[in-house]
Amino acid sequence: MKLNKADFDQILQRYFKGQASQQEIDLLHAYYKSFEASTGFTEHLSDEEKLALENRLQNQINQKIDEVKPKKGKYFKFFKYAAAVLICGVFTITYLIYNTSKSHKQDLSQIAKKENIKDANAIILRLANGKEVSLDHALPKPIMESGTAINSEKAGELVYQDEEPNTLAQQLYHEIIIPPGKQFKVTLPDGTNVWLNASSSLKYPVAFAANERRVELIGEGYFQVSKNKSRPFIVQSKESEIRVTGTEFNIAAYTDQSEVRTTLVEGRVDITFAKENIKLMPGEESVSNLTNQRILKSSVDVDPVIAWKSGCFIFDEPLRDVMKKLSRWYGIPIEVSGDIKNSMVAGKFSQKRTLTQILTYIGELKNFSHTKVGNKIILKKN
Repeated sequence: MKLNKADFDQILQRYFKGQASQQEIDLLHAYYKSFEASTGFTEHLSDEEKLALENRLQNQINQKIDEVKPKKGKYFKFFKYAAAVLICGVFTITYLIYNTSKSHKQDLSQIAKKENIKDANAIILRLANGKEVSLDHALPKPIMESGTAINSEKAGELVYQDEEPNTLAQQLYHEIIIPPGKQFKVTLPDGTNVWLNASSSLKYPVAFAANERRVELIGEGYFQVSKNKSRPFIVQSKESEIRVTGTEFNIAAYTDQSEVRTTLVEGRVDITFAKENIKLMPGEESVSNLTNQRILKSSVDVDPVIAWKSGCFIFDEPLRDVMKKLSRWYGIPIEVSGDIKNSMVAGKFSQKRTLTQILTYIGELKNFSHTKVGNKIILKKN
């Protein structure tokens, strides 16, 4: 969602009436500070927009800021998308401010070298014989294994073709390993599509067995399972087993989490964990907790869960969880100290933005700073 003038006017009106949420107030303050701090920002606006925004922000907000008594309440869904204006919207305010700050560049010069990680590590296909093939580019020719053709006509996708059920006692397995900062799509031998998120891996047979289709996931994946009632599709993830015949769902089971989250988008899934069995309906999510060996389910908003497939982060969660997701994507450990780890963060950010840009923007709203110590980043309250 782009923040147009009509949307902005609505927030201003609520702000002046004392009806704006805390997140909307944070947005206005950050927007004003950004506008004031960066001359480059005005290059993106027409003369009329420059005058209108400057007058509203510089005059009206300053005059009324002390009069506002915001109401406390739930996070507005609007803010999740409006926050994207500063990071991945048309204005790119944060980028302009902090890329023109010499002191900021000096503090984070070493981190910046690590942020362009998309070419640092290759996506790897590990074959049955242990040989590893880079999938960062399309394969020059198909790979043949056990009668199955494996082809990659374009970067970012791999397709298995001409699958016949495996009737042999031994199966050959392949594994796709995704580094930080990358995603990948694989079409399995049965036609099932799997999108793999950063810092994840998927192990699967070159040809599925005659009675079932079983794969192993570490990290996060979105599954669009080809229907076949006679051969259920099974995802083994840590101690949790997800069984379906044809549906769409997301699984998050990273090694730094003590849980497995399964979110159903379409169809139905059966989940077995700790000798318990539950069924999910669309819009429901299960959490298999490895610590207390319990499994719970609840209704959820699916869109933020699968936003990663579209190249965005959508946050509405504690800062500590936000930093885990950013750490996996950018491949840099992030340590959160003090009470700020429980501070709620809501917003939408493009995955094309650098870690510095995202941390700087969130830090402005939540009043923390970030510094590099060794090979990690530490967040501290200001």
